[in-house]
Amino acid sequence: MSKKYRVIQWGMGLCGTPAVRMMLRKKSIEMVGVIVNRPEKAGRDVGELAGEEAVGILASNDIGKVLGRDADVVIHMTSSSMMEMGTWDKNKDEILLALNARKNVITTTGFLYPWRSYPDMCRELDETAKRNGVTLLGTGAAPGFHPDLLPLLLTGSVARVDHILIKQWEDDTPVTAAWLHYLGYGKDPGEIGDEGTNKIKQALIHFYSESIHFLADALGWDITEIRTQSEYFTAKETLQIAQGEIRPGTICAQKLIIDALRGEKAVITIEQVFKVCPDKVKEPEGTNSIWIDSRPTVGLELTGNWWHWVGPITGFHAVNCIPQVVAAAPGFVSHRDLPLSAAIG
Repeated sequence: MSKKYRVIQWGMGLCGTPAVRMMLRKKSIEMVGVIVNRPEKAGRDVGELAGEEAVGILASNDIGKVLGRDADVVIHMTSSSMMEMGTWDKNKDEILLALNARKNVITTTGFLYPWRSYPDMCRELDETAKRNGVTLLGTGAAPGFHPDLLPLLLTGSVARVDHILIKQWEDDTPVTAAWLHYLGYGKDPGEIGDEGTNKIKQALIHFYSESIHFLADALGWDITEIRTQSEYFTAKETLQIAQGEIRPGTICAQKLIIDALRGEKAVITIEQVFKVCPDKVKEPEGTNSIWIDSRPTVGLELTGNWWHWVGPITGFHAVNCIPQVVAAAPGFVSHRDLPLSAAIG
């Protein structure tokens, strides 16, 4: 008989709500608690919050009380403090609470592979996890799957790797999350400034740097520099999105290009396109693909509507990692340390 996992969900937003909906349908998962940060959600039935029938579990904002329950793992999906504040501190402190409650933790707030950029923070998380006999994993969709795990798997089929190109795009038309305004939609390009003043772009550079170092360390590459550049695209007509209106002449799309160098040569490139109303906004072109200049060359393109579910798939991937994390040795681990995940039953 397969193991049944007792789960605490922390956060019911863009990623957490569909994750809860998924887990309520799984025979291998028993939800024992849900932590919410918004007071208007506290005290409400978790099933109803997820758009389902009532299940008899009430959401709570009493973090200590919920973390005190018997559970195998905490699925941590609060808002990203790197996007909101430019620091990991809030998310790190939340994770430490769960680890010190002797719970395994899977987080989608980052923490895929920050060892190169934040070694002191990583040592603290690793030592706390080991001291409590539990495991921490950072995962998601991007980072956590497309820009790191998939290209790493592809490199296993070739004799030599010279350059990895990862292209991603997302349709932000339906997004209602508060972070959307950080992308500059509806603003004049002159208002944005450079990477140092664009909050979400700086956060994305931190996130994708983790993907870059995840790949580079696996391949034995020493990254000497990470360079970034941006291109902005303006609307030719009025565009309607979930959060309002984008006027002609203001930003409706942007492309962020991140190059990781060994010496003077780029060895990993990530191109991220954000745009709205893709039926009307044709440039820049959006694709989700991986191309590896190697011997032999290899690449793939993700088709279907997978990427239109960017919030939900972030949560789905985290949930599917539960068996691997619960079975793992204690510590702060990455996907390189674990067996591959699959859709759980």
